[in-house]
Amino acid sequence: GTGNAGQPAELAASRGKAALAEASKDKPEMGLTDALQAKIVELTAAQNAEKTIKSELDSANLKRDELDKLCKSLESAHKTEVTALNDKVTAAGAEVTKVDAKRKTELDQITKEFESRIEKLNADSNRYQTEIEKLKIELSKAKSRTKIVEKLLETYQKARKPRMIYQACGQVVQVKPEDGVVYINLGEKDRVMTGLTFAVHPGEGGMPQVVKDDGTVTESQRLKGKAQLYVLQTFEKVSLCRVEWLANPADPIVKGDLIGNLAFDPVRTFRFAVIGDFDLYSAGRPQEADADHIKFLIRRFRGEVSKDIDEQTDFLIVGTKPVETPALESSEESAQMVKARQEKEKRRADYERISKLAAARDIPILNANEFLALVGYTPQNTLKTFGPTGR
Repeated sequence: GTGNAGQPAELAASRGKAALAEASKDKPEMGLTDALQAKIVELTAAQNAEKTIKSELDSANLKRDELDKLCKSLESAHKTEVTALNDKVTAAGAEVTKVDAKRKTELDQITKEFESRIEKLNADSNRYQTEIEKLKIELSKAKSRTKIVEKLLETYQKARKPRMIYQACGQVVQVKPEDGVVYINLGEKDRVMTGLTFAVHPGEGGMPQVVKDDGTVTESQRLKGKAQLYVLQTFEKVSLCRVEWLANPADPIVKGDLIGNLAFDPVRTFRFAVIGDFDLYSAGRPQEADADHIKFLIRRFRGEVSKDIDEQTDFLIVGTKPVETPALESSEESAQMVKARQEKEKRRADYERISKLAAARDIPILNANEFLALVGYTPQNTLKTFGPTGR
């Protein structure tokens, strides 16, 4: 540093004196001049070395100053960068605090809304539970009343008088046994058309009583009569019929025999409801087409078919109750299978409801065999000549 600048001169003078003393001591035989001359050389060498050292020292001091300046510059830049980073951290912390506060506010609001909903749901659940208990009590009372009504209805049905639902439409006016045909006294003016069928019953015995005095239905074979006719050709007042079936050749059709068809009337139109599954052709299982064929016959014979029963329903034709289809695992049951099962469940429910309602309203209930016998129609005999619904 600058405080050490005079030290080399003093050091050189001291070294000169010491050299003279040493020269005088070690070399007494030499002259004083020679000794001084030798020491001057040494002193000059020492001064040159000192200059070199001073130059190196100045260079080192210069480098030190440059390093100090660089360090201060780096320190300033570092301090500036640290300050900027601290500012960013502070700003980020403030933003995080702001976001956290906002989220906390939103979370508190959502929590309050859910708590309010849960409280309302709990209140509704308690209210519904109370209503369910009340409904259970009412249902129990209704079931008790239903059982009483069913017993009364059963007693009434056993005691009620049978209804005469089967009347003659006309009679046979001419028989041609050699041709297998007969003429009946009904024609176009009576709404008779080709394809209409009739059951034939003895003229002297009258039409069979469908419902007996004991409340049971007469067997189908008795209702079927002695023969069945199929209308081949119609005229204004009469019609030509083919004999489709004869119960006993020894008991042929004769003039004056009565004819009937439950679904046909020369004046009025009967209204039918058809429920359940049917197997008209003994296929071993119900066929949807068989129920459609029953409905087709009713319409073909001038009757009407309704989906349900009402005040205008005259007859109910019942098949077998639809078989219940158990539900499969949700993964094994397709949408189409679910729909089919639900439709069958509805048909089962409708079967029970309509059957009970028809009985309560005293509407005649007939099975397929009874209906076919009363309309004079046997599928195996007349199917090929009757219409497009056969198989």
